Amino acid sequence: MNELIQMIVQKTGLSQDKAQMIVNMVVTHLKGKLPGSVSSHLDSFLSTGDVATTTGGVAEKAKSMVAGLGGLLGTKDK
Repeated sequence: MNELIQMIVQKTGLSQDKAQMIVNMVVTHLKGKLPGSVSSHLDSFLSTGDVATTTGGVAEKAKSMVAGLGGLLGTKDK
């Protein structure tokens, strides 16, 4: 989350305190709108910035599953 705050400070010229307040407001808003299963991972993602770590490798598992569908459905010859 600190990386995001620093980016806001650099790009907007806002103070560190104002940027922190904005990030907290946005995160709180997102948590209220996202399903519980997703919002629970938001803080972890913001602190690590790593989707694979935050979701326990779910993104990699999803990629693997999608890749496997190509074989199941067949591939189009060029």
